[in-house]
Amino acid sequence: MGSGAALAFKCKYPEMFDKYAELCKEEKLKLGNLWLYDVPNGNKKVLNVAIKEHWKHHVTYDTINEILLNFVFMYQVLGIKSVAFPILGQGNLNKQKVLNLMFQHLEKCKIPIEIYDFA
Repeated sequence: MGSGAALAFKCKYPEMFDKYAELCKEEKLKLGNLWLYDVPNGNKKVLNVAIKEHWKHHVTYDTINEILLNFVFMYQVLGIKSVAFPILGQGNLNKQKVLNLMFQHLEKCKIPIEIYDFA
């Protein structure tokens, strides 16, 4: 959780960041995994994804693909009724290639989905 949308959420929900860091440290949240955070005093949830093994590493297309496959497989189980994503992996990946991957996978979902560009 270092830049872009991740940094914005870290600032808005510091307790979420603390729990995310704890889960990563304990190796309970691994590369490609999803974690749904319940926002206290609200009816919002924030979907967190482990997009890199270490903050110094670069995101890969394989990881983006795995995250999207996991989301498509799990969104109903997690009770997700709508979702907004940033464009994943904007630090070092080709934006259009990532968007193509996102559209390819997310069009399979039967919920409202929005994609935002935080760059």
